Amino acid sequence: MTPAPITAHMSNFDPIPRLQQIAATIEDGGHFDSPATAAHYINCAIKEIERLRKERDEARRMYCYAIPENCDEHEARKIAWERGWDCFPQEDGK
Repeated sequence: MTPAPITAHMSNFDPIPRLQQIAATIEDGGHFDSPATAAHYINCAIKEIERLRKERDEARRMYCYAIPENCDEHEARKIAWERGWDCFPQEDGK
């Protein structure tokens, strides 16, 4: 079985906004047994997702720089784009 090709058109699902919305609902008295506890665990999950995303993006950047010899940032960004990765900070630093 051949794996699906990697393209720049792959969807990047971001669960954090939805988790933040759920946490806010819980904090506002949603229908949960212990809203404060549930919100705490969701916020912990959000922080872990953010930490893992940063770690993943750093690994992807390292990969992009390591593939060709004497790779500059432009070439590394091109490699990331070809794989559908958004692992480099935007020009505005975000």
